[in-house]
Amino acid sequence: MRVLRFVLLALGIALAGTGALALFSLATGWEIRTRGYAGSPGIAVPVEADFALVFLGIGLTCLGLAWLVGRRLR
Repeated sequence: MRVLRFVLLALGIALAGTGALALFSLATGWEIRTRGYAGSPGIAVPVEADFALVFLGIGLTCLGLAWLVGRRLR
């Protein structure tokens, strides 16, 4: 159960963080771009409202499940 809680927590933080960053990018107009190397300009990360909301929702759901599993362990 502790491993499940850790996985849900890590996945939730990663997905919710990605969704929040995408929403921030939409709100401010900043473009998320990977760093270029060896002459390539890098790749622009697609940021759309549905992408951001889905990732944020899945991340928050995983965090909620991790919280429930943690309460079950007590």
